[in-house]
Amino acid sequence: MQPEPTTEARPIRRNGGEVGRILDWLARGIDRLDERGATGDLATLRRLDPDRPNAGAFFRLMALAPGDPLDWPEDRFGSWGLVVWMLAQSPGGRSDRTLGAALAEASFSEVRMNRLLAARGDGFRAQVRHMVRFLAQKSGAVPYRELGELILCEGDRETRAERLRLKIARDYWRSDNLRETQTDTVETPPAG
Repeated sequence: MQPEPTTEARPIRRNGGEVGRILDWLARGIDRLDERGATGDLATLRRLDPDRPNAGAFFRLMALAPGDPLDWPEDRFGSWGLVVWMLAQSPGGRSDRTLGAALAEASFSEVRMNRLLAARGDGFRAQVRHMVRFLAQKSGAVPYRELGELILCEGDRETRAERLRLKIARDYWRSDNLRETQTDTVETPPAG
């Protein structure tokens, strides 16, 4: 007997396109605005109200994105607004690090991390905005793919969102930067 297939472990798919592909395209679109010196559009996207993204610069970017994110259900529209706002905070600031490791490296406090991991709904969105500003200021780089997927899963695909939260927590607390401060309180088990 074969196990039942699950969609929870796969990336989010919509209209046949992987969300990662859309996120990459949006990140490149923001980078192109920066390279062209489109300071007006970038400033608009940085000031965008993620809950009500109603700026022409947002619609121009989203209308050209693969996978037709403007055709997604209306309740996900604010999630795309938050993703575009996040990308606009740090054009060109892509990070290959995991979100948890990047936060630990930037000295994101454990209190803030706990709030981010526990938050849901509007509280989650507020914590994301705080965290993105923090990372953009500290390192100039935001791990947009992992965070973008969490934003798009939160409140819709909660099982996948929980897996992402656990991965972020694991990467944060396993970070070499954070381990140095934890050696007095927790003994690391021997490898084996």
